[in-house]
Amino acid sequence: MPKITVIYGLALVLIGFLAYFVIGEGRSFTAFIPSIAGGLFVALGLLAMKESLLKHAMHTAVLLALVFFLATVRGLTQLPALLAGEEVARPLAVQVQSASAVLSAIFIILAVIDFIRIRKARKAAA
Repeated sequence: MPKITVIYGLALVLIGFLAYFVIGEGRSFTAFIPSIAGGLFVALGLLAMKESLLKHAMHTAVLLALVFFLATVRGLTQLPALLAGEEVARPLAVQVQSASAVLSAIFIILAVIDFIRIRKARKAAA
């Protein structure tokens, strides 16, 4: 799971940089928010590669992913209107928030599945 955390973080970094440098309508600093969060996830993933920090780093990563999901899920509510061709305020923000929310949801699901797997393995070993 630490490697998946690093990949998740790198994906968020990429989203932020693409939003700012490639797509960059108006070039707002807020386009870097996914990159900043991604940097935290990369750091937590790297920390989790040390066995003594695995549990704490992964639980922290999932908690932060949940907070990040809740902060970005608003974009998903506006995505259908954007895809239907309707005008929405800040379409780039809707796209970035939607991508971030989907990635966060996938990461959270994978982490919970992994936590359950680990708990079952511990019970079986006891």
